[in-house]
Amino acid sequence: MNKIYQLEALIQSWQKVIVGYSGGVDSTLVAYVANKMLGNKALIVLAKTETITAEDVDLARTIAKKQSFNFRKIAYKELEINNYAANPVNRCYYCKQELYKQLGEIAKTEHIPFILDGANLDDLGDYRPGRMAAKEFQVHSPLIEAQLNKIEVREAAKLYGLPNYDKPAAPCLSSRIPYGTMIDLKSITMIEEAERYIRQK
Repeated sequence: MNKIYQLEALIQSWQKVIVGYSGGVDSTLVAYVANKMLGNKALIVLAKTETITAEDVDLARTIAKKQSFNFRKIAYKELEINNYAANPVNRCYYCKQELYKQLGEIAKTEHIPFILDGANLDDLGDYRPGRMAAKEFQVHSPLIEAQLNKIEVREAAKLYGLPNYDKPAAPCLSSRIPYGTMIDLKSITMIEEAERYIRQK
């Protein structure tokens, strides 16, 4: 698969990177390749917030440990981000803006020149206000630059033996709440508990 080699060569060319990692298949693939090509010069960072399920956090940590990532977890409260809890149509912009701000501060401290995300080629066809934040913070999207769509991402992840290659998309818990409806911790907790109950049935 030529695109895999392109992805590996691209990430290797950056020499030192920080990867925003969620445990989803896209960011896991980027993290895996970065770790493979750069070793400890790839810092893999998981942001734990109240809108990400405990199961997704546990999965991300398990994969990071198994793959021996140079791994770091950070935590902050998305509901305290300006404009986020009001749930405007561009809510994801404020979410990603805070994430990239946090990653940028780490990158500056650690003298890491490149921040990477897990956006893939198919994301360009969706409404993704977070992409504006990525552009503002000069975040690189290696899956897009290597022209991998979602199907190809899953194929590559399976080829590498990643356990979450077929993991369904898992957007944040806030995505279940209609735009314009205030988001609070009680609502987020209820949604997480209800979905956990459904999965366990």
